[in-house]
Amino acid sequence: MSRHAVVAGVGMIPFTTPSRSRTYDVMGTEAARAALLDAGLGYERCSPIR
Repeated sequence: MSRHAVVAGVGMIPFTTPSRSRTYDVMGTEAARAALLDAGLGYERCSPIR
């Protein structure tokens, strides 16, 4: 069994246009952190896709 995990998806966050809320990169960061939390993984366990 492999010890690798793939987090395919993002956490659910409220989506609004950047002019009314945060910028897309901030919203994307929040969604990625929520997905990692849901998967039970910390950012330190991640590596880039090669």
